[in-house]
Amino acid sequence: MSFKDMLAEGVVAPGVWDAGTALLAKQAGFDCLYQSGYALEAMQIGTPDLGLMTITEVASQASRIIAATDLPVVVDIDTGFGGINNIWRTVRTLEATGVSAVHLEDQTSPKRCASIAATRRVGRDEAVLRVEAAVDARRTSDFVIIGRTDDAGESFDEMVTRANLYLAAGADLAMPVMIRADGVPLETMSPDEQMKKHAELAASIEGPVCWSNKKIPQGYRAEDLIEAGYSLIILAGEALEAAVTAIGRLYRSILSEGTPTPYFDKNPSDIKMGHQLATEVLDLDSFIKREERFIPPDL
Repeated sequence: MSFKDMLAEGVVAPGVWDAGTALLAKQAGFDCLYQSGYALEAMQIGTPDLGLMTITEVASQASRIIAATDLPVVVDIDTGFGGINNIWRTVRTLEATGVSAVHLEDQTSPKRCASIAATRRVGRDEAVLRVEAAVDARRTSDFVIIGRTDDAGESFDEMVTRANLYLAAGADLAMPVMIRADGVPLETMSPDEQMKKHAELAASIEGPVCWSNKKIPQGYRAEDLIEAGYSLIILAGEALEAAVTAIGRLYRSILSEGTPTPYFDKNPSDIKMGHQLATEVLDLDSFIKREERFIPPDL
């Protein structure tokens, strides 16, 4: 099934940042992956999500994820790594790498992740031209362009207007990142109120919509968001949160106890020994069988 076919049915993409996390997501049963800019910067260069990585670093990591899993990958390209020609080159580079989709932000440069700091957006006209440049750069219509608008403290209607402008400019999906609704933080609302706002947002946008937010409202599932009108559900940060929490706890346990044993005694499900990792996640058997096929029998 093509990525566009998946979008027609509704698809969930978990955040990954390297080939290992991508394989774990594939093993869990996901059909699509999201290369998270937040996770990539945190785990590859040890910085907050402030747009500090280069197109070369982003494309290189994407190529490894694709090679390891052969799944559709959606890539966060921030504001396109520079001006219009940078956006054009970024799209060409990632399409050639084998990426299935990118999302392009309307923030000013340098950008900031909306979940960690206040953001600022460029004017509507400039944002639309960015999307048009990205659409112009792709070689085939199979490559999906997602126009993202970040919550900059403006009105709900402004987010809807921008999303519709990006779709009219040729984007295949709009991606409104709604942290607040008319100034009211979503996290202060009840889960039902949050879900109602998400559904209202999707219904107000004149085309396919991508959902990406801090959390799915408690008591709801990704399938509920798809039913509410979203074509792509991106769960960007959950894997990163789980990984850094568990690893940090393990390191502190080793430092205080002098051995990892107490940590694993308390968290036995966290244990995946080297051979188990190699066989269950990294597909050791296929590598051994390949060697057996192509190594001369007398060696």
